[in-house]
Amino acid sequence: MAAGIGLLAPLTMGAMIQAGWGWRPGLGIDVGIVALLAVVALIFRVRTPQAQPVPESTTVGRLPRTYRIAWCCLVATAAVEVCLNLWVADVLRVHSHASTGLATAALSAVIGGMCIGRLAGARLLRRWPVPQALLGALAVSAAGFALFWLAPFAWLAIAGLVVLGLGNALHFPLVIALLIAHSDGQPDLAVSRSTTASSLAFGVAPFVLGVVADRVGPHTAFLLVPLFLAGAATAAWRLRGRTPAVVPAPVPVSSVP
Repeated sequence: MAAGIGLLAPLTMGAMIQAGWGWRPGLGIDVGIVALLAVVALIFRVRTPQAQPVPESTTVGRLPRTYRIAWCCLVATAAVEVCLNLWVADVLRVHSHASTGLATAALSAVIGGMCIGRLAGARLLRRWPVPQALLGALAVSAAGFALFWLAPFAWLAIAGLVVLGLGNALHFPLVIALLIAHSDGQPDLAVSRSTTASSLAFGVAPFVLGVVADRVGPHTAFLLVPLFLAGAATAAWRLRGRTPAVVPAPVPVSSVP
């Protein structure tokens, strides 16, 4: 649902730019949608659930070496996501000759692919272990990136972004599953330390790509993205065969015939 709602922002922004009204009206519409949702929540008296008591943590402060491998995998996949969010429009304008409005709205292609991928992706874990499923998702992302990066036409590049989104949809949930699986029974510590990986990627990767783009142009600089994908795939491959299988929760059987 979050990915689906995320389609609204780039679409409205791109439509306003394409109409010649600039980005401000598009941003105003998005802010208006948020305000409308807040009003609806007040009318229907939506309340935040009260916190439940949490048992005392058994955290000892140390995590196994395999956790660090999964942590590095999260850095790489988060770097892919933030670089796409901030730089896709520039690459579309420079290489695929898309208009400014279309290039801005095209980010919705990635988000749309993520929406579809997350709806269908949960079923993968019933067939494949987490590392293998992650390797498959990274391969789909790499194929989508290749189509996007090589495409001389905007429509073909946007098709590549949809494929890229399909693969990206599973990166974060699968890597979080890896972090928890390799937490040595300390999921609270594992998840809390994962925020440093995301923060590092979001804080550093766009600037690295920007520095490289100043020297060689945004299209060539975007080759950093497959390097990040390769780094994530290397980490997932190293965890293959060393990650506990995900066992679905038992479904209660009714006593009524």
